[in-house]
Amino acid sequence: PCDPPIDHLRRLHLGACPTEECKACTRCGCVTMLKSPNRTTAVKQWEQRWIKNCLCGGLWWRVPLSYP
Repeated sequence: PCDPPIDHLRRLHLGACPTEECKACTRCGCVTMLKSPNRTTAVKQWEQRWIKNCLCGGLWWRVPLSYP
């Protein structure tokens, strides 16, 4: 069985069937939500750093909601 997806950028469990649209890294497969649930300035700045590229430097691609 596969593990439930984890938002690696925000360190959140997305659950067995994520309801939010996600994006995944083309290099390492890291998954993160497209829209941020966070509101603080420091967190927004952290997330802005990773808009175009993953933590590993790979590019993001949009993941369909049915993605495992």
